Amino acid sequence: MGPHGVTVNVVHPGLTRTEHHGGTVVLSGERIQAAAERISIGRAVTAEEVAAVVTFLASPLAAAVTGESIAAGGGTPGPIHY
Repeated sequence: MGPHGVTVNVVHPGLTRTEHHGGTVVLSGERIQAAAERISIGRAVTAEEVAAVVTFLASPLAAAVTGESIAAGGGTPGPIHY
């Protein structure tokens, strides 16, 4: 779709801390800490950090970025989607 001016990217956020945990999987603090120890930055990313990546991709600054899969999981090893 690039020739038509359409940019398409995907963002994989990995383990993300949010103020609302309305999903079907709720992890205990211990499980979150264990998962965070495997992440390069040593913690789950925040929703605001993921939003910053999406905001960049939606801006004119990202004009050269299309057809990409972007991991925004703080250095999560291996696959970050299950």
